[in-house]
Amino acid sequence: MSVWRRPKGMEWLAALFLFLMLREWLLPLSELTDTGTLWPFYMIVAGVLLLDLVVPYRWLTFPFKLLGILWIIHSDFFTSSFLSTEWLYNMYASLVRDVPLAFQQDWISMSLISRNLLFDLMLAILISMVTYLVLEQRQGLWFVFLTELYLAVLDTFLPYEADGAIIRTLIYGFMLLAVAHLTAISKRAPIAGKKRWTLWNTLIAPVLILAIVVSVAYAGPKKDAVWPDPIAFLTGGEEGPVGTMKKVGYDNNDENLGGPFQQDEALVFVAITNERTYWRGDSKDIYTGRGWQKGEREYEPILNLQTHQWKQMLFHGTETKEVRATMDFSRGEPYFTMFYPGQLKKVVSIEPDNATMVYDRASQQVEVRAGRVDMRAPREEAEPEEGGVPHPGEAPTGQPASGQAVQPGEAPTGQPAGGQAVQPGEAPTGQPAGGQAVQPGEAPTGQLASGQAVQPGEAPTGQPASGRAVQPTEEQGEQATESQSTGQKRSLPSRFLLKPEKYELEAEVPIVSEKAIMQAGSTYPIDIKQRYLQLPGELPDRVKELALDVTKNANTPYEKVRAIENYLRTGGDYKYETKDVPVPAPGQDFVDHFLFDSRRGYCDHFSTSMAVMLRSIGIPARWVKGFAPGSRVGTDSNGNDVIEVRNKDAHSWVEVYFPGQGWIPFEATSTFLSPVRIKYDLNSSEQSVTLPVPNLQENTAAERRNNRLDELEGADSPTQASWKMPWQAKAAALVLLAAGAYLAWRKKRVITYWWLQRQMRSHPNEHYSDRYKLLLQMIQHLHSRREPGETLREYVKRIALTGDKRQDLQYLTHLYERLYYGCREMEEKARSIAQQLIDRLTQQLKP
Repeated sequence: MSVWRRPKGMEWLAALFLFLMLREWLLPLSELTDTGTLWPFYMIVAGVLLLDLVVPYRWLTFPFKLLGILWIIHSDFFTSSFLSTEWLYNMYASLVRDVPLAFQQDWISMSLISRNLLFDLMLAILISMVTYLVLEQRQGLWFVFLTELYLAVLDTFLPYEADGAIIRTLIYGFMLLAVAHLTAISKRAPIAGKKRWTLWNTLIAPVLILAIVVSVAYAGPKKDAVWPDPIAFLTGGEEGPVGTMKKVGYDNNDENLGGPFQQDEALVFVAITNERTYWRGDSKDIYTGRGWQKGEREYEPILNLQTHQWKQMLFHGTETKEVRATMDFSRGEPYFTMFYPGQLKKVVSIEPDNATMVYDRASQQVEVRAGRVDMRAPREEAEPEEGGVPHPGEAPTGQPASGQAVQPGEAPTGQPAGGQAVQPGEAPTGQPAGGQAVQPGEAPTGQLASGQAVQPGEAPTGQPASGRAVQPTEEQGEQATESQSTGQKRSLPSRFLLKPEKYELEAEVPIVSEKAIMQAGSTYPIDIKQRYLQLPGELPDRVKELALDVTKNANTPYEKVRAIENYLRTGGDYKYETKDVPVPAPGQDFVDHFLFDSRRGYCDHFSTSMAVMLRSIGIPARWVKGFAPGSRVGTDSNGNDVIEVRNKDAHSWVEVYFPGQGWIPFEATSTFLSPVRIKYDLNSSEQSVTLPVPNLQENTAAERRNNRLDELEGADSPTQASWKMPWQAKAAALVLLAAGAYLAWRKKRVITYWWLQRQMRSHPNEHYSDRYKLLLQMIQHLHSRREPGETLREYVKRIALTGDKRQDLQYLTHLYERLYYGCREMEEKARSIAQQLIDRLTQQLKP
């Protein structure tokens, strides 16, 4: 008995086409999931095909397949020798711990080793089944059909462009069928001698047919899609195409906004603070019609951080609350941009302690630099502008802080003070921005020694002892300054950016007087109007017309700001969405597309639309980005909140300029609370109004984690599963699936209500507005829908509820209106009563 067999040329060719078709199944993983590289999967597919092709007894191939999978796992996750037993023991321990989690479908809690091992084993088994059915049983037609269906579903319902994959699969599939058919003919009627080439010559016909068909289809005229977005079509919308799926996070490139993104739970920093508010990073002032850019910068070098104080950098003439915050990036992802609450007053400490800074007075962005350099200018050089720092791409002439002489145009070759230097020309692009999506191709390309992700082009040369420094881009550059006197030295911040591990700062948040801001007027400084009323000339007129219509009953700039803010949050029927987000057509304005066509998006859409609408009616505004408050995970010994801020908390909002007040933040996104506190002193009698409190028993709610506001209207993306089995089993599965779909349709009200109850239980008690909206969805599902233009009070009065239920719902609606329109924090007693009423109504409402 021979354990080997000699495949013929046609069999090798059929195996090659099958490999190419299986590759099309794997390619979407790199775009739709977090899969970094596909080469291990390619090796598994190729190895299984090779073993099944040359070994006639399939049971003999299992040990070799298992050995190959173990080698791939070892090369990916272990550094010890393959022959050692230590890594096998570690893998066994991971499996023992993770197999029960797999039965519980708790995939997130499983280790990467176990997940990859189980997936590789499953992939090897599936490929063996496909090889048997397609190459040996010659049942290839169903596999070609399934592959085309799989790609069509991905292209239709997920952000994956499968146009080329569908054409390639068509070519591979028909060639596979042709080769398999010719192989079967040659086995029944063997051809010997010179006539063997006749079999290969018969392949010319299918090749020519495919070439002609594909060429005509590619070159022929094509009608525009009648059904460009099936999801929007099924839901009654008429939106444009959905963009490429990206990840949420903080990014420096905001030139092309929009498109869907995936939530990212990666930790950025842990903060200890006495005030939960937004973490400001940067602002931008030039709207291009597609996104935001920065205009002229006004840089100020800061060498002594502990003695330098910022005064009224954002707002002034208003009451403030002192904030002290310590931000630790050691377990997260540090940035060279400093994030601060409200407006910064002082940096108390920073690690490394030799860090310096560059402050942009125009955008109020603070960048951290890797130490300082001593610059010396020869007498014959012209005297540059005072107060600058080195221009990107130019090394300072003279002696750096480390003592190494650097010539003009040369980057230092040693270690800068406080951070690892990166070679010249390596402009970092940063981590994705505020609810903003990362642009295609900007994924991290490497890892520092500590596991810190390196941005594209940053090519690290090692791990710095006290921080991470990168080369400044031209966007962060500034003009060099040197003394005209020969021999005189001047210390300036280093030209190398530094990502600090930890810093402590003092700041303040505004408490805005409603009376003062109403009386601020509209006499804006000339430089403010020139810079912050800019709009592209191609902006459609209907954007301004909409802004005028929304603010027609408002008299003061503050009332107009609030009118537009409330319109975007609740009045305009705009939906907060992160996955099914269409992108504008080429040449279409981003704001115009959101306001009038798609009507769904995330914080970038809402904040940009608010800023543009305000500018169109003459109110200076700008776009700001940073992070939302984050999730409270505990308190320290002094009673300060311990907060975790993650990539999913990246956010953008709007700052509006008021004469005598400065830049005041506003929130246009419906699922976020306003970052500004308003002191309602315009009518003092309104402040004495208290909420009616029913006489209910106290019921302390269980402590829950205070997470960021979840998406209220989002839905899970559909998932697709594929299986390889005979047609009889597939037919039975389809029958069962149809029966299950019919039962689900009959019980759709019960299922929907169960899902809403489950969502209600998952929301923390602290998020009253979220729980109230979910309760309203339950009532609309069980009774009648809320009519367009119908207020909450009108809707509550109209629906048919019994006396107790109606009274409870009216009280909850009154609390929601006070919380939302009054922008006030709810009292603890009222919050506890509200949660009891919500829980009681949830239990009483039945489908």
